[in-house]
Amino acid sequence: MDDRPLWEYKVISSTFGTSLEGELNVWGASGWEVISIAGMNGTVTITGNKMFVVLKRRSRAVEAVVSAASDYLGELRGYYGPAFDQVKHRYGDELLARAARTLLSSGLQPLNPLLLIELAYQKMQKTKRGKDDVIVRQVFPKAQMQAQLQ
Repeated sequence: MDDRPLWEYKVISSTFGTSLEGELNVWGASGWEVISIAGMNGTVTITGNKMFVVLKRRSRAVEAVVSAASDYLGELRGYYGPAFDQVKHRYGDELLARAARTLLSSGLQPLNPLLLIELAYQKMQKTKRGKDDVIVRQVFPKAQMQAQLQ
């Protein structure tokens, strides 16, 4: 998850003589927002001066992972009840979501997902985001062993 960009960018070119507003409304309806407009001085076309518009939107791939992680956390809350709430309270929403997204992206199937997430939390608190997948894979064997002993 962490290697995926959070944003998608698009650059469109237009001229001052065209109906830029209509085109931007079409892009806006698809979730894009204008973050920059640059005029290209000296670049003149028949219809006017050339300009570039930079648009961005949240990455659709990230949105899909975030949605799946939210659904997964809802399932875990339903299954583990108060134990889930204790873990959530101890580590907070952001780390819970990070661990869940990373676990889903890994494809691993732990015997006790909440235990794996809790073990991953403990390490994630001390490391940068780019290491989340490594952490989940490192704690997976320990979580499996502890789950078998329960």
